[in-house]
Amino acid sequence: QYADYALWQRDWLQGEVLDQQQGYWLKQLAALPVVHSLPLDHPRPAVQTFVGNTHISQVDASTSTALNRLCKSQGATLFMGLQSAFSVLLARFSNETDIVIGSPIANREQTEVAGLIGFFTNTLVLRSDLSAKPSFIELLQQSKTMLSDAYAHQQVPFEQIVERLQPERSQSHSALFQIMLVLQNNEAGNLELPGLRLSPVQQGEVNVAKYDLTLNVIESAQGFQFAWEYNTDLFEAQSIARMADHFECLLKALLAAPAQSVFSVAMLSAQQNRALLLDCNDTRVHYPQERCIHEFFEAQAESKPDAVAVIFEDQLLSYAELNQKANQLAHYLLNEKHLKPDTLVGVCLLRSVDMVIGILAILKAGGAYVPLDPEYPEARLQYLLDDAKLATVLTQTHLRASTPVTDTQALCLDDDALRAQLQQQAVKNPDKSRLGLNSRHLAYVIYTSGSTGKPKGVGIVHSGVVNYLNYITRTYYPSVDGSVVSSPLAFDATVTSLLGPLFMGKSLQLLPQDGREIERLAALFSDLDSAKLFKITPAHLEGIARYLQEQSLNTEFSITGAFKNLAHWLIIGGDQLSTVLARQWKGEILPQATLVNEYGPTETVVGCATLIINDEAQLEGDNLAVAIGNPIDNTQLLVLDAQGKQLPIGVAGELHIGGAGLARSYLNRPELSAETFIDNPFYDSPFYEEANTASSERLYKTGDLVRWLPDSAGRPKNLEFLGRIDHQVKIRGFRIELGEIENTLNS
Repeated sequence: QYADYALWQRDWLQGEVLDQQQGYWLKQLAALPVVHSLPLDHPRPAVQTFVGNTHISQVDASTSTALNRLCKSQGATLFMGLQSAFSVLLARFSNETDIVIGSPIANREQTEVAGLIGFFTNTLVLRSDLSAKPSFIELLQQSKTMLSDAYAHQQVPFEQIVERLQPERSQSHSALFQIMLVLQNNEAGNLELPGLRLSPVQQGEVNVAKYDLTLNVIESAQGFQFAWEYNTDLFEAQSIARMADHFECLLKALLAAPAQSVFSVAMLSAQQNRALLLDCNDTRVHYPQERCIHEFFEAQAESKPDAVAVIFEDQLLSYAELNQKANQLAHYLLNEKHLKPDTLVGVCLLRSVDMVIGILAILKAGGAYVPLDPEYPEARLQYLLDDAKLATVLTQTHLRASTPVTDTQALCLDDDALRAQLQQQAVKNPDKSRLGLNSRHLAYVIYTSGSTGKPKGVGIVHSGVVNYLNYITRTYYPSVDGSVVSSPLAFDATVTSLLGPLFMGKSLQLLPQDGREIERLAALFSDLDSAKLFKITPAHLEGIARYLQEQSLNTEFSITGAFKNLAHWLIIGGDQLSTVLARQWKGEILPQATLVNEYGPTETVVGCATLIINDEAQLEGDNLAVAIGNPIDNTQLLVLDAQGKQLPIGVAGELHIGGAGLARSYLNRPELSAETFIDNPFYDSPFYEEANTASSERLYKTGDLVRWLPDSAGRPKNLEFLGRIDHQVKIRGFRIELGEIENTLNS
């Protein structure tokens, strides 16, 4: 009788036997992941809910027969094969290799108890290690060994294992595992669970999900029927439906190539691959890719010479005046410094009219400017000067004492003798063709943080900048009168607000670089009489909001409607934009403004993806951060795994960027360039030929973790930034490698 079994188990499961049985589980489950890493559609509630639904999918008989045949050839059971395949799916979706699944076990090992009525069921914790990138056959053998050992130690109650392991407990999820696998074929060692619902719940009916996800497998002559029971507070129905589709595709691919690494087989169908390659990246737009940046400014200077180009404090230059001064300096650089295309020239200037003149002059002379922020530490400036081998640095007299720029390098634009010489130079535009200059030559080299402790110079060519400027001048600038420049030149975000207006004949206003940007920006928002473009970081937005709140504490000032109701464009980049902050600005502070969340590494020209926020309703939902949107013109964004394969919608992977904006390379770093700028594995894809869509020969590996968010129909809608794969962080929008800090401390 059942009481006899209970007495036997209590007497047997103690002392040395209990120690041996428990010892196995303590070793097997040591350092177990606290919770799975499957991508969730909603933040996990603080207290676990059990509201669920069920999705039904089918796999044909030929696939189930093939899996049974493979398992039999390896001396394994069907459950072992399913557990292996399910583990691969979870690994591919979560980007983890330590996979934990729970499964019920019948615990009726003795023939004497086979017919008894009573509760014998226990729960086994099954753990698979995919870190060695095994083949499906190798994983099946691992599963066979692991499950055989688990069956041999199945008598220890699950509750005792939890008690002995003392895992980190949380009310938000179950202990040890949150994903369950059940096979209903009464296979030896597995429980046949009665009463499983094989159809989705009816409208309004509540279904219970004991775990985050349970896969119930029913084998029949028609194949496999999968019932995916999921927690609806974590997952959307369309996400589970996609997972089911990918599992079918993955299972067939694993069976077709069981000797290949489980990470190299396809998880997407040809149609899904095509959609991610083309539908998300249908960005081909004609742009004047043979022209250089300064040619657009020269055209504006000719067509509207009297229009205001630059405003700085009490200084004001028209397009004709700015062009003349830039030309004179350009001819001086050509005549006295013998600039040639791709010659690097340093710009060690604070924001000023001289800075704008200097940049245009360098471009006109065929050189590439290298920003050197005078506020950088001396050691960093010295490294940049040496690494770029700068023979000429545009600077000002008052900066000489605080920077390591030498006498032979320095060209002080405020020096009276130099100004006299510049007056003798020609005022006409230098001839691009006579210089041998084309759009594939460098426009600038901007240094970013380096993980080896050495900053790396990113070389950007004219055509890449022209593509970006062409996009923003037809997207951002039509509804504003000009821009406000508030970031340092060494931050590539300045390209948006400094070169953008000059590209299309509008004015730019420079804020003094005196550490009072927050206060000055707040004042500008209040005082301006026309809509402007501001390129700022989330830290700026936070700082201005905090400044306004501090003002309101001392006066009757209200943060709501604090500024004139102008339709400014706020281009926000350099760091992750929180939804809360975006709602505050769009909902309270500047409701008429257009917010643009712009994403882009320095290696891809300022911004390669944008999300334009016209309506506060776009910020609804429970995402903590605003999505980064979709690719700009002539840009491809691919979410790939470590094997270079595309990942499904909703699954996190490394962002790879291709297209017109890619940097030429890292300056003097061929090994790093080869490692980071890779060949596009999809370049020769027939999909591109069918769609007559341009493909990028190279891709930039960003190191950023992203995923595609779906629209209501389950198609890719926007990219979501999730964080860094490595240990890089951002401080006030500046990219920082912790390795650089570590290297500095060590030295």
